[in-house]
Amino acid sequence: MDDQLNQMNILTTEELLKIISWQPYRKDWPVDRNIKEDRIEEYFEDLTVFLETNTSFECKVTQDGGLTNYLEFICYPLNKGFGKMEAIMLCVSLCAPIAAYGRVDIYKQEKSFGWDFINAEDVGIIETEELRTIEQLFVPILKKKGIQILDAKEASQKISPEIYNNENQSISLHEGDQLIHAIFQFMD
Repeated sequence: MDDQLNQMNILTTEELLKIISWQPYRKDWPVDRNIKEDRIEEYFEDLTVFLETNTSFECKVTQDGGLTNYLEFICYPLNKGFGKMEAIMLCVSLCAPIAAYGRVDIYKQEKSFGWDFINAEDVGIIETEELRTIEQLFVPILKKKGIQILDAKEASQKISPEIYNNENQSISLHEGDQLIHAIFQFMD
């Protein structure tokens, strides 16, 4: 596992285990969602303010780190009304400088909003012009912050059963055994 992760220049097994445990992947990572002074707002302020206040597309913050080890944003074109539509889900780890995004379906009604989680194989793949325009607006902010963006090959990488079945870890893998499921977790 270490060899595969190191070849892609992502994480060591030790760093991945820290993320799975909802801990900062390294001691110098400035965010720790487990302490009162977590620095989430401070560290990600430029990204969240941009996403929430832009006038080019709509954005919903669907995970703020309260029940997850990541921030999750659903970005979609303006004025699309109601029903099923395409959107971009952007997930940003609170435990390491890693993000993933991809096309998802959302279900928007007057009083409800639903969405699916990104399929690992769809990470980084944006095919429609409307969504590519949105992608081109937030990717530079991630890159400026030094946040590595996973691609489909990386996100799809299988996690060894020894890692995700570790009895010392309590993880929710979005019902999958791929790297994206280990990095972006939620509490049941």
